[in-house]
Amino acid sequence: MRRPAMRGGHNVGEVYARSGTGPITRTVPMSTPFTSDTVLGALALELSPGSDAPQVLLSQQAAGELAGWIARDLCGFAPDAARLDLITVGAHYDAVELLRPGWPLHRELHQLAARAPRAGSDGHVIAFGAHADRLPGALAPSPDYAGGP
Repeated sequence: MRRPAMRGGHNVGEVYARSGTGPITRTVPMSTPFTSDTVLGALALELSPGSDAPQVLLSQQAAGELAGWIARDLCGFAPDAARLDLITVGAHYDAVELLRPGWPLHRELHQLAARAPRAGSDGHVIAFGAHADRLPGALAPSPDYAGGP
């Protein structure tokens, strides 16, 4: 796999990774439930009891860098992952926000990613980060759940 190239926008960082096996086009319609080729996930960072996250939001640049590292690690485990889309957001959420019925946070990520600029048909890594301390769309973590249970 070649080194990914970064592209930026107002609130979107995008990493393009090419695979030598050719492109795969995959579409997840936003008006229908998630399809069988959709994988939902989260990178869990467990805090020490009684501590708070020192930073709730990552900047767009930091979120893009983190997404690039995640993509490279995933490709190390499964090289075909370079052909899939990876959509991330640089924010700290409580598990209750991630696991809500109907997956509203994941749906919001898919809807925002569908509007992101793309080049080519290989997999893309799209990272949403904060600009002026605000995330796009409805991605802001709720302060009601800060610090966990």
